[in-house]
Amino acid sequence: MKTHKMNARNLSALIAATVLLAVLAFLPALADEGMWTFDNPPLKLLKEKYGFTPTQEWLDHVRLSSVRFNDGGSGSWVSPNGLVLT
Repeated sequence: MKTHKMNARNLSALIAATVLLAVLAFLPALADEGMWTFDNPPLKLLKEKYGFTPTQEWLDHVRLSSVRFNDGGSGSWVSPNGLVLT
């Protein structure tokens, strides 16, 4: 049975990889459009990036379709195309 010694080069690579993973784990994930409320949707961004301009009727429909519970929780649904909204 062979044993492998950890030389300085391997140890340095292991430490660098561990530090890199630790730093990456704490970086925030950024959404394209951020958070927004239904009274102030990012209409310009939606039009420019996705070619979509929601109507007020569509925004009202989505807003009224959401599920909220009194203790602060929320629900979600899956569209016929498999898209999930939470």
